Amino acid sequence: MRTLWQDLRYSARLLLAHPGFTLTAVAVLALGIGVNAAVFAVVKSALLDALPYADADRLVRMYGGARAQLQRGPLSAGTISDIRERQRSLASLSAFMDFAFDASYGSDSGPQVVRMAWVEHNFFDTLGVSAARGRVFRREDALSGMVPLTGGALAPDAPSAVMLTDSGWTRLFGADEAVVGRDVRVNGIPRRVIGVLPSSYVGPVGAVDFYFAFDLGPVLGNAMLVRGSQWLGGIGRLKPGVAHETARDEIATIWTDLVRENPADNRALGLSTIPLRESMVGNTRTPLLVLMASAGLV
Repeated sequence: MRTLWQDLRYSARLLLAHPGFTLTAVAVLALGIGVNAAVFAVVKSALLDALPYADADRLVRMYGGARAQLQRGPLSAGTISDIRERQRSLASLSAFMDFAFDASYGSDSGPQVVRMAWVEHNFFDTLGVSAARGRVFRREDALSGMVPLTGGALAPDAPSAVMLTDSGWTRLFGADEAVVGRDVRVNGIPRRVIGVLPSSYVGPVGAVDFYFAFDLGPVLGNAMLVRGSQWLGGIGRLKPGVAHETARDEIATIWTDLVRENPADNRALGLSTIPLRESMVGNTRTPLLVLMASAGLV
């Protein structure tokens, strides 16, 4: 103990005798600690933290796209419907429009540009997300799927129920607790707010302000659009006890049948089913782990 104390006193005298070196050493040490902490926070958020959904490890994402390019693209309404009817591995399967739109929100201070997304009525139930205020969509809240698919060209947009994200609720309504039940105008059409999503919610199409619900039925009844238009993403929830690999193999078999049954629409396309976390992390897992290892050397 006495030797340790003498070493500490000697080190302190050396550092005080060379203040430039001391400041540099402290700055480098602080920088290294800061870099490691920041990198670990990023890796923890992307790879370790649980996704903000109930039983998130049971969620899968389905992609279509050109077979030759191995891309993660959208699916047709017919593909979603056929898989939903034939599969036995999923407790539920929900479609959503694979991208968001700009829209106009008519506020008291004048029109504002907002972002809106379209989902099937069972989308939030499939994810295991409950509303923080109000409720999530029900079947009766859905508009014709022809509205988002054709921009209202083949079916009229109409008054409907909408949900707000937490960021939209805060930005557009000042986090007003009385927002549920309020009538709002989006794209010049009156809507009614039925719920607000929790602040932890993360959606598959990025940051949006409003969610709308659609019904695929009218699209399935259109011979030209049912398989010829690829515009949907798919999220499924595994039944208890069913492994990801089981669902993947079953859906791959169904897709083989669909290619044989509808070659003109499907033969150039592929389909993949992967865990939702993998779809959200994507190709960043290896770079993030390399970055964390590199930061550890600082």
